[in-house]
Amino acid sequence: MIDRLLRLRKYLSARKSDAFLICGEANRYYLSGFAGAGVLLVTEEKTHLVTDGRYREDAQRAAQAGCGEISIVCREQGEDLPVTVGKLCQETHLKRVLAEAEHLSVAAWKKYKTALGCGRLIPSQGVIEGMRLVKSREELAAIRRAAQISDAAFQTVLPMFQDGVREMEISLELERQMLLRGAAGTAFDFIVASGLRASLPHGGATTRPLAAGELVVCDFGAVWEGYHSDTTRTLVVGGKPSPRQTELFELVRLAQESALDVLRPGVPAEEVDAAARRVLNDAGLGDAFVHALGHGVGLEIHEEPRLRTTSRTIVEEGMVVTVEPGIYLPGWGGIRLEETVAVTAGGPDILTKAGKFLSI
Repeated sequence: MIDRLLRLRKYLSARKSDAFLICGEANRYYLSGFAGAGVLLVTEEKTHLVTDGRYREDAQRAAQAGCGEISIVCREQGEDLPVTVGKLCQETHLKRVLAEAEHLSVAAWKKYKTALGCGRLIPSQGVIEGMRLVKSREELAAIRRAAQISDAAFQTVLPMFQDGVREMEISLELERQMLLRGAAGTAFDFIVASGLRASLPHGGATTRPLAAGELVVCDFGAVWEGYHSDTTRTLVVGGKPSPRQTELFELVRLAQESALDVLRPGVPAEEVDAAARRVLNDAGLGDAFVHALGHGVGLEIHEEPRLRTTSRTIVEEGMVVTVEPGIYLPGWGGIRLEETVAVTAGGPDILTKAGKFLSI
């Protein structure tokens, strides 16, 4: 974390600013290892973790495990956090404070601006997110472990994809199996969408029972040491897939492989998206692919970079992204395949290894 703080301080110096107010939860964890409520105030000499008495012990543990330079400041009982931060800024004579505008509501921004004094609070966007784009060796190891847990849990619940089993039963058992394997939690609310609901890209699990011969899209992931994994598999419930189901499954698989073939350092992210989209366009199903090809994965389940048509990001070694083409046909169903992938100089390193097949 020391290296991360040094990078941020260089940014502060270049912007001729005295401090950076970190309000985003993931960004705060990235710079301090503290997962509780509060904010970070990073100056050229010190990192102040501003929280309250409920998190004092958690903050102390994070400070001891982290860079060792963190000063813990607890707000007084009944005092708003912006007031505490304002007092700290005045005591340390900070005149120009950058703040994460995208992580503050309008109301919160007004409170901080009032507490710090007119002209002291300067909006900034995407700075820490930019630092988080390329993962360290330790971050990659954590994401890989989250993927391993997720893979093992999915393998365990595969026998449940049978006629009459409810979507929610599968989702709950998948979560239970991840927790039994040491996951800190689930990466998001799982998608288990069967039958006609499979055409819903974000079809959360319901009490609907699965039926033989239907498609079911299952999107799931685990969290390990704050880092996420993300996988989607599409299956046919019992029985043999229809020719149409097989045809579209293979088309989505080909689209995914085409994108993976071009996912290399130095390639524009939009070209990776285009490689998958071209396969579906050529098959006359481009309009059925209704979302971007992928997104970054790390401390958040959706973060930069984005693999989409409007992206201007150049892929770099160490980035971790999803590659998830899909076909969604209202009145018929849908198919999506998704991997969490680390970008390396030698090509994509697929971290999610759950079996990719249509029939159980």
